[in-house]
Parts: sequence; C-alpha cells; structure tokens
Amino acid sequence: MSPLKDKEDVTLFNGNPRCKIVKLDTLENLHVVPILMNGRDTPNIISTGVPTRCQEDASFIIDLDALDSREDIYCDDNGVWVATGCKSKRFTIERGPDNEVVSLTKVASSEDASLADVTVCRRTYRCKSCPTYHRTIVSVEYTKDIQQWFPLVLLTYYFDGTPMKFEVKAHGNRNRNNLAHVRTKQSTKDVMAEKLKQQGTKRALFQTVKQAGGVCGADSQSSLPRNVRQAAHIKKKASQKDPSVHKDPLASVLELQKSTFPGFIRDVTCNDLPTVTLH
Repeated sequence: MSPLKDKEDVTLFNGNPRCKIVKLDTLENLHVVPILMNGRDTPNIISTGVPTRCQEDASFIIDLDALDSREDIYCDDNGVWVATGCKSKRFTIERGPDNEVVSLTKVASSEDASLADVTVCRRTYRCKSCPTYHRTIVSVEYTKDIQQWFPLVLLTYYFDGTPMKFEVKAHGNRNRNNLAHVRTKQSTKDVMAEKLKQQGTKRALFQTVKQAGGVCGADSQSSLPRNVRQAAHIKKKASQKDPSVHKDPLASVLELQKSTFPGFIRDVTCNDLPTVTLH
C-alpha cells in the first residue's frame, strides 16, 4: 500500500484537476520509488497532465500513459531547460503479500547489474530563463527508452531561494524582439506529421492548430505548432526516414554512375525516359 493511500491534502495547480500538487516528506529514492510503484492505489494524487508555466515550489506525480505522448513530460511552457545531471542507481525490490512494493535495497555499482530489479534515474535541469529555478524528473526505468519506463514519474520544481515569477526568454538563436521560446509537444508534432502525409505545410499547420483548440482555445502554448518553418522541417525529416519516398529516377541513375558503381554504367542519355548503356 502506498504511504499516501489516505492522503487527502492535495492542491490543484491553477484549479486544474489534471495537475495535482503533492506534498512529500522527502524526495529521497527510498521514499519516492514505493510511492510511484504503488501509485495505482492512490488515484487522488496522480496527475494526468503536465503543469503549464509552473513557477513555484511544487511536486507532481505524472502518469505518462495519460499524456498524448510520453515525451510531453518535457514540455511545460517554461522555455529552455539546461540539463545539469543524470544520476542513476540500481535497486532490488521487496514486495508485500499484496504484491505492493514495501522496500528497496541499493545494488552497489561494483555488483552485478543483473541483480537489480529496476534503475532509478534522477534527471536535473536548470531553467535558462531563471537560473535559480530548477526541475527534477525521477523515473523508474527498465531501459533508457522512455517507452520502457514505469508509467508514474515524479516531477519537481523548486527555487534556490524565494519563488518568483519570471518571463520566458527567447531562444539563444533569436533576437530580443522575438517571442519566447516554447518547446512544442511531441504529440503535436506527431499530429502534424500525419497531416503532412496528405496536405501541404500551410494546410497541415492550420489543421493542427485547429485540432489543438485554436490559438485561443489550446490548453498550452506548447500544444500549438510553431510556424510553417517547423512544419517544413517535420516534413523533411519524415521524408528522410520513409523508404517509400522515391528519388528522381534520373538522379538515382546518375548517383549509381558516379559513386555506387563507377565504370559499370558507361553512359546515360536523357530522352523521354533515361537510357542507360552498360558495359
């Protein structure tokens, strides 16, 4: 049973029922991991969305499977986050009679890694727009792939000193007159990628914005695609990965002549269809 089974003093972040601030006695792994792994027993403390523009000391237990994409955990509209550390520790798990996690035992780095049941990773970040503001993500992992993480993660925000509100700065490659930089959700980029298979960049951009609720109705800025340039980049990236996208036949033959099979293709003549002379 989770230590928070009967905990009722949960605060909603900005009144959003999907984002619940939880108060933990300590953020140490030995205390946090059992809460995460037994979290299905405590739906009253589980958040199903990432808090938008959270600028206060607060902790959230996020259900990754409730997000449109697990990678949306990194998008909170607070601008650029600079990674400052990634500490991993291995543990064995002791379970109780109801299969609940009751305790952890650390596996030393000198011991065989196969002895561990899980790896607990603590990723720390510093906010580029406010250097005294930090973010920590604690995850229980079976592999580095986020799709293989345990569904519940701890997301914590904290200031070095007194909490304060701050303006999100533009990206380092932009001038001071540009808009603040906000990382676009992976789920939004996935939606746009699907629409780009059938539509042009401008139309796909419009339809993606509309599906997100429009400029005024979207739940966060990160839910909206950035611009046509981003749409073009997504389309180009998808075409590079898609083997079904064919090259120009003449360009393909010329590439074979000059690089892949030098000397094998002696001559290429351009008529209505390429004519190739082989040795």
